Amino acid sequence: MDSWATAFWGALLIIAIIGLSIIGLSIYLFIRFRRELKISNEEKKKFLNKVNVFTILSILLSVILLLLFSGGGLILIPIFILITHFLLKRF
Repeated sequence: MDSWATAFWGALLIIAIIGLSIIGLSIYLFIRFRRELKISNEEKKKFLNKVNVFTILSILLSVILLLLFSGGGLILIPIFILITHFLLKRF
């Protein structure tokens, strides 16, 4: 039983690291391109909205994967798909 617990916590740690790195990358891109973009406000808003959607999706994906590995996230997959569909349709 100890090997299963070790594998479980190892998987949770890997998912958390991947999720945090994706969130950190999106925040880095948001800060970097917000300063460097010398384009119209409309194009800047579209780009920043895409970065925000990427951040939201990465947070949702890491939470869903965390719940999947803990055994309670199977019901959240359709909800995640619907949220993704509406966010990508909007932007």
